[in-house]
Amino acid sequence: MTRDDPKPCKRCDGTGEEYRPDLHYSDGPWAPCIGCHGYGFQQSDDSMRHATAILAAYWRDGWPTHYRADVEVHDMNALAERDPDLPFAWATRETGSVLIFPEDMPPSGFTDDFVRRDMVNENHRFYWWDGSCLVQRSGAEVAELISMERERIRRRMRAA
Repeated sequence: MTRDDPKPCKRCDGTGEEYRPDLHYSDGPWAPCIGCHGYGFQQSDDSMRHATAILAAYWRDGWPTHYRADVEVHDMNALAERDPDLPFAWATRETGSVLIFPEDMPPSGFTDDFVRRDMVNENHRFYWWDGSCLVQRSGAEVAELISMERERIRRRMRAA
């Protein structure tokens, strides 16, 4: 574990919920933890906030159910080298996950057609990281966001 790895929240012991008898929720006196905002872990600094968001979605949604090293090892290693301010897509399925970085033209081993055709036809969950938060989107929305980001990158490269 490195300094930037997510650490279980000490306030809620990594559950993401804390006992709050002062608050009344429909499910009882349990509320999202104040210390970790319900994620179950805290980041020592802001440099891995994108990885923290992915781990939160991974733990919350339970995907992938097989080949979890895709997220726990491969995705985390890739994100450790990535600026958290840069947008990217993340797709999960029962048997793994894939990070899609718009600046990879074409992305490593993938093309826009792969995202639009093959991934949308499979049972995937798609997410978009915009530099500040991870939002679940449809496959078509993610493909469009990737295309828009690539076009922005192309324009910036031509202007330089």
